[in-house]
Amino acid sequence: MISTEKFIIKPSWKKIKSKGNRAVITIDPGMAFGTGHHFTTLYCIKELQKYSNKKGRFLDIGCGSGILSIVASMCGMKYIVAIDNSKDAVEISKKNFKSNCCGKKAVFKHIDIEKFCSSEKFTTIACNLYDTLILRYSEKIMSLMENESIIILSGIRIFKADEIKRAFKGCVILNDEISSEREWYGITLKKYLY
Repeated sequence: MISTEKFIIKPSWKKIKSKGNRAVITIDPGMAFGTGHHFTTLYCIKELQKYSNKKGRFLDIGCGSGILSIVASMCGMKYIVAIDNSKDAVEISKKNFKSNCCGKKAVFKHIDIEKFCSSEKFTTIACNLYDTLILRYSEKIMSLMENESIIILSGIRIFKADEIKRAFKGCVILNDEISSEREWYGITLKKYLY
């Protein structure tokens, strides 16, 4: 079980009621990644709590269990698109979203980021992928952002942090964090066009 400022995240077999103003999210990841226990996912969750924009458009790249789309929806975002190159992950995400966000909508697509196209830009993007993939697709990811969009990046090994910063040089750093074991790194950026 994980507790954040706004959420309690738990597996289905654990019984718990919400405490205070925190909503309960039930996640059974199956074969997908993302229960909130790992630093990389927890970093994204904490940052989404800060930067979700109720009028914005959210893109979850590498949706895994769907937890970040659930958090975005529970933070008030209405336009949500989630993609993953794993068909299993997309199905698990849909199921988890439906059970946690009853009546709310999101679009889940089984597609690689390199093939993903959107006529609209996104105001908030979460990308919890392995650092080599973030680096490979950094230009593509930047092309999906509008001016002043927020991007939350995680899944980064600490020794790749500087390379990630260089790849997203058109952005300013809002926050960054290193895991307690000094292995993982997360960074939140804002895109600016000068």
